[in-house]
Amino acid sequence: MLYSHSGLRPTELRLAKLDDLDLANMTIRVSSPKGKGRWADGNEIAPLMPGCELAIAEYLRERNELLSRCGCPNHESLFPFVALNGRVGYWSQAMWGKLKQQVEMSSGVGFRWKDFRPTLAQHLLDSGVTIEVASKVLRHTSTRTTELYYARIRPESAFSKARQAWQSWKPSAAAIPILAD
Repeated sequence: MLYSHSGLRPTELRLAKLDDLDLANMTIRVSSPKGKGRWADGNEIAPLMPGCELAIAEYLRERNELLSRCGCPNHESLFPFVALNGRVGYWSQAMWGKLKQQVEMSSGVGFRWKDFRPTLAQHLLDSGVTIEVASKVLRHTSTRTTELYYARIRPESAFSKARQAWQSWKPSAAAIPILAD
């Protein structure tokens, strides 16, 4: 659920820390961003969209119970991996892929973790958010990346907005050209 409600990249969420989550402000710090050390410093913030609060609260309760049973209640990982030998750590990329396969098998729906980012961006645009806002939510430095790879205004939405703008337009007499016979 956090993928669809945050726009985080797969590795950003897999490596998230518990203290990255700020439920009071409904945000998550991206402590392991793409481009860390080059154009990102690990202090970027992503918003959490409404509707995930109860699922997060339930998950955190179950996480705490699991870690208490394992004898490692203070592990920093938001999504700790508990190995068969009881060792607690972060999920490896390979094991995260196996988790995805299990979700696909139990849900009957195939997907890619990275599909959630463009889905969020397109949903925002379809809901009337500007491309600038969607771009900021995805933490892009410009709207160009968002427009090229993540979301575009759909023609029917563009036509509807253009018609609404046209209907609300109150032209002055000087704005209307007078056509000569």
